[in-house]
Parts: sequence; C-alpha cells; structure tokens
Amino acid sequence: MNLKLISKYRRAFFSYWLGKTNLKYSPLFYSIEVTNICNYRCKYCPQSNPSSRSLKKGMMDTSLFENILKNISKHRPVAQIYLTGSGEPLMHPELEKFISLSNQYGFIPSFSSNGSLFSEERIKSLLGTGKFSLTVDFSPSREIYETNRTGGNWDTVYNNLKNLLNAKRKSGGNYPKVEIRDMSTIALISLKEREKSLSDLKSMFDNLPVDRFSQLKVHGWTGNVDQKISDSARNKNKYRLCTHPWSIFVITWSGEVLPCCRDFGAEYVLGKMDGDNGTLGIWNNEKTRSLRKALREKKPQGINICRNCDRPWTGGSVGRSKRQIVKRIFWEKVISN
Repeated sequence: MNLKLISKYRRAFFSYWLGKTNLKYSPLFYSIEVTNICNYRCKYCPQSNPSSRSLKKGMMDTSLFENILKNISKHRPVAQIYLTGSGEPLMHPELEKFISLSNQYGFIPSFSSNGSLFSEERIKSLLGTGKFSLTVDFSPSREIYETNRTGGNWDTVYNNLKNLLNAKRKSGGNYPKVEIRDMSTIALISLKEREKSLSDLKSMFDNLPVDRFSQLKVHGWTGNVDQKISDSARNKNKYRLCTHPWSIFVITWSGEVLPCCRDFGAEYVLGKMDGDNGTLGIWNNEKTRSLRKALREKKPQGINICRNCDRPWTGGSVGRSKRQIVKRIFWEKVISN
C-alpha cells in the first residue's frame, strides 16, 4: 500500500469535489504521446476525420522524452504514465527505448495499441526491454472489427495477440500486463448482446495469460466523431464534472501540454514542455485555471474542446460517479500497488 499515493489521491479528489482551480498537488497521471502517426483509420476515432490528416505529424525525440521523465520524477508519487496519444505507439521505432527509460526512472508505463504491428521480432524486442502494460481493442466479431477498424485485419491481430500472450507465458514473468478491450460496444446496444460478446471474447483467449478483459466506452471524442450514443447512456439533466483538469497532464509528441487526452487536434494548448520547463507552472497557469473554473461553473460551452463533448452527460469524464471514482482509486489503483 502506497501511503503517499493515497494522500495525493485524497488531496486531488477533494480539490476536484470542491472545484478548486489552483491545485496544491502535481498531476496524478501523465499521458505522453510518443507519436500521432497511426496506420489505422478507425471510424470511432478522430484519426478517421479528413481534417486530422492536415495536422503536423511526428515522433517524439528521445531527449525530449527523457527531459519529461526527469521533470515528472520531481513530482512523485505518480499513479501512472501512459505512452499513448492520438497515434499508434508501435509506429515509433524507439518505443522500446522509451519503455526502458521509464523503467530506469522508476515507472512502469502503459500504452494502447491496435495490435497490428506485433510481429514475432517486435514481441521479442518488447519483452526484452522492460516492464509495461498494454491495452488492445479487439472484437470476437470479424464483421464488427473490420467494419470499424479501417485498415485492420482481424486474423492478423488475433494471431498477434495469441503470439504475444504465448511469449509472455513462455517467459514466466508477470509482464507485460495485458488488457483486451471488447470494442463491440460500437455496434451492440443491448446489455444482453454486450454480455455475450464479452463472454465470447474471453473464450477466444482461454488458458492464455490475459490480465484483464473490459469493454470500450463509446463517446464522441470532444465532439469530433459523430458516434451514436445509446439513449440509456445519455442524461442531459445530469452534469458530471470532468476529472481530467484535476488529474492528468497530456503531452504531445512535440512537447505541447493539453488538458485532455481526447484533444487529438491539440486545439487547447496550455503550454509547452521544452527542456527543463516545468510541470507545475503549466498545471496552474491562467489558462488551466480558467478551464477548471468554466467546467466547475457548468459552462463547458466556453471552452472549444469541451462545448461538444458528450462525456459529462454520459457518466462523467471517466464514466463514473464520485462514489465509483473513490472505489476505483482505492481498490484498483492504490491498494493494489
């Protein structure tokens, strides 16, 4: 049990609960985009929008990444570091180096992948580089997968996942931690259909060392994707304050800092991590405090990336009530560490 992390979570939660704008603690989570280049064009992701193709594409420089790690290390404890943004992390040829550096600084990073690039050589390279956690969106339905994962091949990803899990089992280690997330919720509305889909997904990986199965929560990516949300999930009369500005620090491949990991177009830049330029100055600058104030006062329409976001009306920014947030913090994030 990490008592310092419990204390930081408690301070963060009460600051969020009270809607404070000037925070006396550093971020709990850091999302570091190693690249915004992706080989897929999923229908439920802003990468599929033609407008996203005009954005400057690139890959994070290793020296910038290490400077960011040095800065983050000054603000321990940290709950989690994610190496994910708007691109496919395995497109970066130095992802292994980023994992290794993270481990050297005492962090076990996590990232999401579409699973298409897990060749046998890349699996061997990744498993030999250090500890990390991984989430892959998949579906037991070939039709749902290939209809929505434009550029993806169901057989390739299924075989890649099995190869990865078999390699993990053969290594005898606990890492990488692997989560497979059922993306069938894109197409399935009824609870019965979703339950069956998740059960089918689990059976496909029977006796393989998957650490967690979950289901994708569908949303509109700050209004950038015309994604159908079931009426049962939408509650226009119940506004839940977004947790992101009180918990997460998002850094793009070029070092720009964003308040939300769903701001794929980097439309609301808070500052830039450049060299030794620090976290706390950006974390509590005027633009960041103004964002918190607008959301606290239930005026998301005043923020360009928030005005069309559906998450506050579909269960909050993390899809949970405050009671559920507390439960997840203490049982999944803190006590388990």
